[in-house]
Amino acid sequence: MSSDSFDTTSTPSTETDSRSTEGFSNPIANAIIGAVAGIVLSFIPFAPLLGGGIAAYLQGGETSDGLRLGLLAGLIMLLPYAFAGMFLMLILTGAAVESAFGLLVLGAIVFGSVYTVGLSVLGGYLGIYVRQEL
Repeated sequence: MSSDSFDTTSTPSTETDSRSTEGFSNPIANAIIGAVAGIVLSFIPFAPLLGGGIAAYLQGGETSDGLRLGLLAGLIMLLPYAFAGMFLMLILTGAAVESAFGLLVLGAIVFGSVYTVGLSVLGGYLGIYVRQEL
C-alpha cells in the first residue's frame, strides 16, 4: 500500500516542474494569440515584433522554437493585412490596373510581407530570450 502512495506523489511533482518551464504547450493557440495582439497593436510602430514576442514568450522552449513560432504568428498576422490591402487596391483602382502600377503594388505587398513576417520572427527570438532571462 505504501508503494501506491509513493507512485501518486511522484507523478504530480514532475508535471508541475515541466509545466513551469514549458509554458502553454499549444503552439497554434500561442501563434494566434500573438497574431491577434500584433493586429490589435498595429497602430504602434513595429507591432509585429510585439506579436511574435508575445507568442514565443507564452510558448517557451528553445530559440529555434521561438523563431518558428514567430514565423507562424507573422504568417497568421499577414492574412488580414493582405486581404485589406487587396480590398483597398480594388476600391482605389478598379479591376483594371496598368502594369507599372501593378509592379508598384506588388513591391508594396512584398515589402509589407517581409516587414510583418521578419519583425515577427525577430520578436519570437526576443520573446524566448526574455522568458529565459526572467
